[in-house]
Amino acid sequence: FFFFFFLNRTRAVGTVFSPDSMAAKLLQGISPALITPFRSDGTLDEEVVPKLVEMHIAAGVGGFYICGSTGEGLSMTVDERMRMAEITVKAVAGRVPVVTMVAADNVQDSVKLAAHAKAAGCSAVSAVVPPFAPNDLPAAIAFWTAIGNASDLPFYIYWISGTVDSAVSPQEFITAARTIPHFRGFKYTDKDFFKFQMLLYYGQHELNAVTGPDEMMVAGLAMGSDGAIGSTYNVHPELAVRIYKEFRAGNVQVATKLQEQMNLIIAALIKYSQADVRGTNIIAGIKALYKLQHGVDVGVGRPARVSPMAPETQQELWKTVQEINAQFA
Repeated sequence: FFFFFFLNRTRAVGTVFSPDSMAAKLLQGISPALITPFRSDGTLDEEVVPKLVEMHIAAGVGGFYICGSTGEGLSMTVDERMRMAEITVKAVAGRVPVVTMVAADNVQDSVKLAAHAKAAGCSAVSAVVPPFAPNDLPAAIAFWTAIGNASDLPFYIYWISGTVDSAVSPQEFITAARTIPHFRGFKYTDKDFFKFQMLLYYGQHELNAVTGPDEMMVAGLAMGSDGAIGSTYNVHPELAVRIYKEFRAGNVQVATKLQEQMNLIIAALIKYSQADVRGTNIIAGIKALYKLQHGVDVGVGRPARVSPMAPETQQELWKTVQEINAQFA
């Protein structure tokens, strides 16, 4: 699945995270790939974003990744994505990093979003391969270079399995990626951890790398990840933070058992949202649990990416999640 951070050191409230003041590795620990809340009329619900931010910071997350796959960025207009960045940065108020995914259907909009991210106060930008040219490394490098040139913010590649040129070796990929302006690391949403470790090796263990599959967070940490960005961390941030902290403390068996709890919840989300049919359907389940579990109405996903979930199915999902949590209490 998808997106990371509880920092190894305590961050003072009010500290502003700029490229000049950040540690070498900006992204560490657990962070949700934050959902984008919409009103019933489909417009961005600006009033809900600060509630989500406070909920997650209270849970101990170390940052936010916005407008990515879970945030439905590619189904939003450029203006909506810019506004989401502004609102999130304002709500976070410098307490943790905010990374925004800026890839769009064309280079011009992607560059505009990247330049705006700097002006809005984001901590870094990130991008998938160009949607119009998947599995083409030269096209991706050209796309990412244009984005990297748009500002001096750290740039993170968003690696999604099946979209990156599979014919390219990890060594060739890192060599090419190092030509991207301000390239700092990558978010790796792929279950091939052999390749992940090779990317770290050829990056000389200097790159800031975080993993994406929520269901394999512990595995990613064991293979050298600095943290994890995830979609399902939206609904159980405390559990995700605890897994990360237990692993870092050397309590691997405890972390693995907690991963089992998380994975049962993920399995329920997949089942009831039919994410096995269309991966982005999981957003419907996440949004349902925000309301049922946390009392925050974040609306529904946009039809282009998310199939609706019937109210009775939402209740079945919530009942199953409660049973799973009770089992591990």
